[in-house]
Amino acid sequence: MDAELRMIPRTAGPDPEFLNLMPDYLAGISLRSLAVICADLDSRRESLLLEAEHIAPHRIPISLTVASIDRQLRSRGRMSFTELLDGQSTPETVVATFLAILELFKRGIVDVHQSELFGEIDVEHVEGAEEFRIDNEDIDYEAGQE
Repeated sequence: MDAELRMIPRTAGPDPEFLNLMPDYLAGISLRSLAVICADLDSRRESLLLEAEHIAPHRIPISLTVASIDRQLRSRGRMSFTELLDGQSTPETVVATFLAILELFKRGIVDVHQSELFGEIDVEHVEGAEEFRIDNEDIDYEAGQE
């Protein structure tokens, strides 16, 4: 930054003897011919189709995430969404955690509170709610998806 402060930009254009050294690339080009050139270039452009079949998706088993969150909330009683993420804020983990909370809420196992719009989501275990049980079918289905 110190070196940049010592630089003084040139505020005038090129000297008169240098004005005609650069050729005028647009000489003889009308707006119509420029449009034809652009259309020609656009038609030559190859469309790139990104194929991602070789990339194996990293699947997160939702039922295991639901069971994990249920265990955590049973032991602690109340946690925030950020605490449930435990520093793992990849998009996949955020979505899996959110879906797990929705599943627990749907089953009446947790209550969800948010005091302000876009604020922290607090998740609280409902006292006396039955424990979330993982079905073997869920594990087999999710394992087959990988």
